Amino acid sequence: MKFDMGSSTLADLGKSTVGSTEDLGTLIRWLVQAAEPLEGKFNGAGKAAFDSFKAHTDEITNALNGSLSAILGGQGG
Repeated sequence: MKFDMGSSTLADLGKSTVGSTEDLGTLIRWLVQAAEPLEGKFNGAGKAAFDSFKAHTDEITNALNGSLSAILGGQGG
């Protein structure tokens, strides 16, 4: 089986992935901000899960960005 890609396909995919990492971090922060009005309405396990997510927002963002960076590295290879 043979795949034929244009000469700029991989470069275009790389640019798209780089932009996605920035967008992803922004979306996660927006999610936390959007959920803030619900913060006092959770109890028990739901409250613990929400508090954990909120406390680890930067860590989650970094992990997801690291994964996307690995994808970018794979596209370049």
